[in-house]
Amino acid sequence: MPDKCPQDGGFIGESGCTHPNHKHSALTESLMKSPVKEITPNECDHALKEGFYVDSKDGSRVGFGKNLKGHIELGHSQKDADARKSNLLFAVDTVRTTEPKEAGHRGTKGRKLYTKAYKDFGMLVITDAKGKNIDDVHTIFPRRSGRAK
Repeated sequence: MPDKCPQDGGFIGESGCTHPNHKHSALTESLMKSPVKEITPNECDHALKEGFYVDSKDGSRVGFGKNLKGHIELGHSQKDADARKSNLLFAVDTVRTTEPKEAGHRGTKGRKLYTKAYKDFGMLVITDAKGKNIDDVHTIFPRRSGRAK
């Protein structure tokens, strides 16, 4: 059974506390409120170690945390990992502003795909279902071919 957050009673998972009013560190709070822009890999690491959730357009709470950090670091070259980390806020914006598509990505059921075209690239975010209306981000993928025309 998941732990409960001592701050607000929310459930604590791989992406931190699920409660919408959870207070984060000053850095993570500023990133969550920041306009969409590139950030440093260190800023991304800090935010993902702490973990945070955002609301998606379909009503789910989508977590960015340890699972995403691990996948980025273990499955990709340092150059690719740093590129993905620098685009974290684009992934957050993609989840907040687009409707997900249900998908069995790589044969795994319960995954959703979020996609959005930006000026210079497209963003793909893949989530895994972790409970009722709770998802964790599995991976983020900036693609040059997906840019807005």
